[in-house]
Amino acid sequence: MAKRPGGIADPHMSTLLILLSVACSSLAHLAFKVGVNHVDAGIAPGSSRLFVAAIAGNPFVLGGVMLHAAALGTWLLALRRVDISYAYPFIALGFVLVLGLSTWFLDERLNAARLLGVALIMGGVFCVARS
Repeated sequence: MAKRPGGIADPHMSTLLILLSVACSSLAHLAFKVGVNHVDAGIAPGSSRLFVAAIAGNPFVLGGVMLHAAALGTWLLALRRVDISYAYPFIALGFVLVLGLSTWFLDERLNAARLLGVALIMGGVFCVARS
């Protein structure tokens, strides 16, 4: 883990910032999906201008943009404290979180191959976090 100017990085705070960034980003993607689902229901196929206009005013899409801005802010704060080679693998946890949230809230399908993939991702992130 890298040192901050004037001291040693607090590993717990750094990891918390990284996880907060991943959570915000994952929630943003879920909000985008909900927003697009609402927009798709009212727009005829091939009406790309109407689609773009509807997305621009959709509260879920706007919320997703704000969540992504929060993710970026916390990510940048974390990068001030730690090596990117430590922080970046945590982004893979977004796959895990999005899979769980989409299964729970959007009733998307979960199968054995996806579960195996998530287990492998979690194992890899665990190895990097312990290094």
